[in-house]
Amino acid sequence: MMDDVLSVPEVTPVGLGYKITWDDGVEITMIALKTGSDLHVEAEITVKDNQQLNSHLLGPLRTGITKTLRNVLSDLEKDAEGRNWSGRFKQAVFHVLEDYRKGEPILKLDEMSAPERPPERITGIAYEGMPTLIYGDGGMGKSTLAVALLTLVQAGRPLGETFQVVKGNVLVLDYEASWEETWRRSHDVVTAMGLGKESMVHYQFCAAPLVSEVEFLRAEIREKNIDVVLIDSAGPACGGEPENASNCLQYFSALRSLASTERPVTTVTLAHITKGGGGKSGPFGSVYWTNLPRNTFELKKAQKRGENYIDLALHHRKTNIGTLREPIGLRVTWNQGIYLEAFDVGDHAVLSEDLGYGDRVYRVLGKEPSGMSVKDLAEYLGINKVDSLETQLRNDNRFQTGDDDLWKISATNLDF
Repeated sequence: MMDDVLSVPEVTPVGLGYKITWDDGVEITMIALKTGSDLHVEAEITVKDNQQLNSHLLGPLRTGITKTLRNVLSDLEKDAEGRNWSGRFKQAVFHVLEDYRKGEPILKLDEMSAPERPPERITGIAYEGMPTLIYGDGGMGKSTLAVALLTLVQAGRPLGETFQVVKGNVLVLDYEASWEETWRRSHDVVTAMGLGKESMVHYQFCAAPLVSEVEFLRAEIREKNIDVVLIDSAGPACGGEPENASNCLQYFSALRSLASTERPVTTVTLAHITKGGGGKSGPFGSVYWTNLPRNTFELKKAQKRGENYIDLALHHRKTNIGTLREPIGLRVTWNQGIYLEAFDVGDHAVLSEDLGYGDRVYRVLGKEPSGMSVKDLAEYLGINKVDSLETQLRNDNRFQTGDDDLWKISATNLDF
């Protein structure tokens, strides 16, 4: 083939990138595409010549594709001259950027069928095909709780009548610990809760950023029929500083690519916490860590020294699906394994303090239909400012009081 004559290449999407193939066996792959602050596009490039015994020629190498590729072309000319690398890269970059920049097709929504509401994979926590994020301080028990919950998903084992799971295959992507630690956690749940050993989760230790693993992971998800992916944790998985918006956006693009395989994949990401102004907290890093998940939970813990259990509360901080849920209480007990059970956060002496006055009063009055005085309510709940409590009750249409000065749940809000 003459140096200046090239066939029209075939361009195939692969994960978060593209594979460009010519009919003479040359193949250029550009994955993990990312637009920098200067609007130039970077990619991870691999070059192969499938007609050669040693087909691998270059990469994976991360470089700009809208800036000079002089060094890349120089290396290829040394190792495999006469293949018109300059022309091939011009073709590759043109086709990749054309598809990358045009985005998804525009839809006329009135011509689309009404979409179904995504079903819940874990009651109140995760929806099928959607990203959920759980954040909390280090040592809070995030990893233990997540592996325990997802072992129940692998087994299809609910926690009582109100906490349901949909059975499915689970994959843990671990950036922090080891397979031994995850094995012990999953095995301890299986042992304590009387599950079969086949209920243990799938596991992969990860070192490269998630965006670099997308193509491989999509293949593994298809092969092993994975339904839920746990990422532990967001910081190392995003491939850079979590405060950098670009790293965060790239991470969620990778999650979306995982979820767009033939079967909808639910993702659960664990993240550390940051303390904001005014005592507010959120996931550590860019504001997008809060904005992009469909459900975001903050994990709180209560633990007595010397006890063999911890009580955890998942507080629903943000949702794009429906309304915010009541806090979810889960007790993790170490007794010949890890035993998990649900409880009502409103009944917990410590964790209920994170509920607002109104929510706490609502729970108490639900069990006292005859009503309680504001003074008795304040004493029962350990609230010192009786006047503030009474003001809040008067401004909350869930409650009513009569001539007897006893507060009750208003008739229109009774659901007990």
